Amino acid sequence: MRVCAHWVQLTMSSTRLLIHPGHGAWIRAVSSMAAQPETVGTHSRLDVMQQELPNNLLDHATPLKSDDMNGAPPLQLVPDQLEDERRQLASVIEATEVATYEYHIPTGAVLVNERWAEMIGYALAELEPVSINRFTDFLHPQDRVLVEDSLNRHFSGETRDYECEVRLRHKSGHWVWVLTRGRVMDWSESGEPLRMFGVHLNIQKRKKQEEALRRMRTLLESTGRLGNIGGWQLDLQTDRLTWTDQTKHIHGVPLDYEPTLEAAIAFYAPEVRDTVGEAVDLAMKTGAPWHLEVPLVRADGARIWVHAQGYAEFEDGAPVRLLGVFQDITERRDLLQSISDSKDLMHTTLASIGDGVATTDDQGRLTWLNPVAEQLTGWNNELAKGLAISDVFFCIDESSRQPLSQSIDPCLTEERTTTLSSGALLISRDGQERAVEGSASPICNESGGLLGAVLVFRDVTQERERTGEMRYRASHDSLTGLTNRVEFESRLQELMGNFDSDCTEHGVLFIDLDQFKVVNDTCGHSAGDELLKKLASVLKGAVRGGDTIARLGGDEFGIILERCPKDHSLRIAEKICQNVREFRFVQGKQRFRIGASIGLVQVNNRWSDIATVLQAADTACYAAKAAGRDRIHLYEASDQAIVEQRSETQWVRRIEEALDADRFVLHFQPIVAAGSAAGSEVTKIELLLRMLDGNNELVFPGAFLPVAERYDLSVRIDLWVLARALELLALSDLDDCVFFINFSARSVSDPRFQDSVKARLKRLSPADRRRLVFEITETTMISNLIEAKEFLTTVRAFGSAIALDDFGSGMASFAYLRSLPIDFLKIDGQFVSSMLEDELALVAIRSFVDVASVLKIPTIAEHVENEQIATKLKTMGVDYMQGFHLGRPAQRSPSK
Repeated sequence: MRVCAHWVQLTMSSTRLLIHPGHGAWIRAVSSMAAQPETVGTHSRLDVMQQELPNNLLDHATPLKSDDMNGAPPLQLVPDQLEDERRQLASVIEATEVATYEYHIPTGAVLVNERWAEMIGYALAELEPVSINRFTDFLHPQDRVLVEDSLNRHFSGETRDYECEVRLRHKSGHWVWVLTRGRVMDWSESGEPLRMFGVHLNIQKRKKQEEALRRMRTLLESTGRLGNIGGWQLDLQTDRLTWTDQTKHIHGVPLDYEPTLEAAIAFYAPEVRDTVGEAVDLAMKTGAPWHLEVPLVRADGARIWVHAQGYAEFEDGAPVRLLGVFQDITERRDLLQSISDSKDLMHTTLASIGDGVATTDDQGRLTWLNPVAEQLTGWNNELAKGLAISDVFFCIDESSRQPLSQSIDPCLTEERTTTLSSGALLISRDGQERAVEGSASPICNESGGLLGAVLVFRDVTQERERTGEMRYRASHDSLTGLTNRVEFESRLQELMGNFDSDCTEHGVLFIDLDQFKVVNDTCGHSAGDELLKKLASVLKGAVRGGDTIARLGGDEFGIILERCPKDHSLRIAEKICQNVREFRFVQGKQRFRIGASIGLVQVNNRWSDIATVLQAADTACYAAKAAGRDRIHLYEASDQAIVEQRSETQWVRRIEEALDADRFVLHFQPIVAAGSAAGSEVTKIELLLRMLDGNNELVFPGAFLPVAERYDLSVRIDLWVLARALELLALSDLDDCVFFINFSARSVSDPRFQDSVKARLKRLSPADRRRLVFEITETTMISNLIEAKEFLTTVRAFGSAIALDDFGSGMASFAYLRSLPIDFLKIDGQFVSSMLEDELALVAIRSFVDVASVLKIPTIAEHVENEQIATKLKTMGVDYMQGFHLGRPAQRSPSK
């Protein structure tokens, strides 16, 4: 045995005892070396009892200076006593499974025992020699700073012990949570730490429990936050009240708030405190839980509603604690109140709206009628209640007059929304008939169960009458009252799709009036319109009652002779020619004789489509004209080539010659402002195309443009017009004029034409581009909507404007007008010229002006033939006017 600076060391056999001379505490050290006196610094392993007596062991192992030994009695231990204590020490350490270490600070050497190595999955031999760096390698990267900081604080004397909870890398790769404790036991004379002893305890199980507890606490807290639910507990023995964080949040207090019983009661609104107290007393007496929805006043003064639940726990028949939860139900209460208010508002609204509303139960028995439904059905709400809905809401079809099946039946049986038939007529209790529209929808509860149905309907009698009128206008020519081209083609299409098995034939006539343009050019458009009206009557007098007569455009007419053999068709066509030939049109002192050239096609199931039929009828009509006019030509496939040679081919040649010889001219017609701004308006001119024949006589566009369209010559003609218009822009005496230019349907849909227009517009200045307005007819727009819209967008991007010409002729105008980039709306002249005699034409013009006003598009009225029309148009709000009364087309610049 020898005395060290701080410890007394005794070596016996393979066991060394380090004995603290002041307290008698002992530490066993096991050495692999032979039994001999050695310093503590040469131990290979050191076991320190820490788990069972962690505080006593290190607390008793207080460093002892060598001068503390002065006067101390000599240490005496007998071998048997030493061996007993050794065995006891070994048993205690083995039972506690403590991992120990000894850290020699100056050298960084670390002595560990088998338990330390086993804790991280190694045998001790795999780890030796151990150093502080090797220990650091096992540390989790996030824990290294913590260990370093804790050691430095201990070495500096700031802490009495070193202690950390760290993660060590196990041999298998996972992390092991370890509690490491230690204390410096040996210091240098200068106060530097020399030697440190400590223990490692495996706290993996405790950490898992703590993590599980933390997750559970987090889950409970999250659940409480999501449900806005807080808990509480009151110990009745100590009156100690505990609130969860969410309970504190509900009460509006900080998380460090310590509630008292009196303060908790004070949070309840004064008017409910007695109620809460009674519920608690009852629970403590009988064990009955309580469920209350009561107002609570938060710490910030805000008034909320809570759902308070609680119960009492008993021991030996006496209540020992109260437990409960709070849930903030303010939002739900507000929602319920809102729903209640909405129900009141709904009943008030349904009682005052203009639609009829009826509700039924799940069997279709009526439960309620609003006042409008009472008025329309003629049934009182009380009298109707409980009746079948079909007895109160009885409808028939307006065409067949047959009862309609109730739309509410499939609504209830199939649980889907249904609508009334489009032609439904409601027969009221007193026998009145009203056109109605409506729908029925199922009423279901929150779980999807059917409760009944609601029927909403309204009186559309006037709307249906207006719709019928508009449908009539959409399918009829406003000037003559005849079927228009759209309806004509629709009826022909329907016939061709329903040929009988007996190969029934239909006759199709294409009629072009002879000498009509003479009247139009001589007497003006109003006279021409009057002639067309009278000729419509002439045509009606020559056909059968079920035949279809249509004005196809201008002075062209079409007739469908349904189920009419060829011989009969020819007789009707001859009668038409005869009647027109005998008719005389008188205008003032002038009398005009009109003829009719008629193309006849017999249609049977061998014809593939209506386009082919119409082309053939048109071809036959041209053949009739080419043969001398005022006659009939029956289309036969064999004479197709003759027709083309004698008619259209001649026109094609004449048009091509006119293009090559530059025998086209532009006439100017002014567009005059109708409002007070007329004096300040720039001059607007429409450029009208004319062709010169071989004798330099004017040929109007109606004669050659259809052929040009058919044979792809319209693009060349429109490019010629554009080129001349651009030349006019350069003339100094026209530098304040805006030119309106007409383009054909074929040109608008031709990509090469579009490219040419874009190229020419690019070369113009922005100011000159703004002086161009491109006119496209409504018919062109309808038949080439996609291409036309693309062309309009391109032109407007350059700064030029767009005018929609002949607006109203197609009667589909309103459906697409909103989506098109239009700058001017030119009202079809057939409406304008007849507006003083035709009330429908007047209404149409007014509707066109109203729509244009809403869309902020200026309107231009064509065919203004007299002062009366001009005056009327001004009062109706038309922006511009054009016609013979304001200026006839002329081959010169209009006066400014």
